[in-house]
Amino acid sequence: SSISPGASGKLPKDPEAGVTIDDFKMLKPISSGGYGTVFLASKRATGDLYAIKMMRKEDLLRKNSLTS
Repeated sequence: SSISPGASGKLPKDPEAGVTIDDFKMLKPISSGGYGTVFLASKRATGDLYAIKMMRKEDLLRKNSLTS
């Protein structure tokens, strides 16, 4: 069986690779707080809407070290 490009002209991703941030288009910020900013995003492949929280790794590491 052969794999053909989809509507975008690109071959489908390797399903083992999982979902990445590149699979989404950030539309607008919804809120922000101590743990990061929440964005409204649409999944490029389907157009489905998601809320995605973006957090700075250095902040997470610092907060984790305070609780351990």
